[in-house]
Amino acid sequence: MTAPLLAVATEPELAAEQMIIETAYNTDLGGSANQQFAQVFELHEAGSLSHLMLPLHCHPHVQVEVKIEEAPNGIPGGAALMRQIVPGYVLDGVSAHMRMIEFTRPPRVKPGKYAFTIGIRGAANASNFCILWQAPAGITTSGNAYFVATGNPPGWLPLLDSQFQPRVLAFQVYLRPN
Repeated sequence: MTAPLLAVATEPELAAEQMIIETAYNTDLGGSANQQFAQVFELHEAGSLSHLMLPLHCHPHVQVEVKIEEAPNGIPGGAALMRQIVPGYVLDGVSAHMRMIEFTRPPRVKPGKYAFTIGIRGAANASNFCILWQAPAGITTSGNAYFVATGNPPGWLPLLDSQFQPRVLAFQVYLRPN
């Protein structure tokens, strides 16, 4: 008699990150400018993206929209692979600690450049926002950060520091390998 085969789920592995958080420097996500952010990252193996970690503090009543997109030229705005709405109370907290956004429908990916985008659903107003902490200036990863805000030219603009150097967000992306 043979034993039945059991499916064993692989544990998620850290696939891309920039962990240093500049606690003195944060910015609004949403708000009256309806500001959105994106971070490009590179994956070196195929699998399913399980979750994202961000240093984010949201008011309980907001709804955060997270997307995973292809970024073949290193710029967000490619084909969307996944879109998820996260209630703000899941991301509530007052400190610059990483908070998990677990994907309910993990997108399958292959090696390449991708971006996560993050924004607030609903009308732009001063009370509809989250606080997002960034990485220190001068830190680099396999991709840069971008933003979109009301009053700026359309499309994703590079996130720059005061010396016009590219900035990145603090983040971690986890992958379940094939």
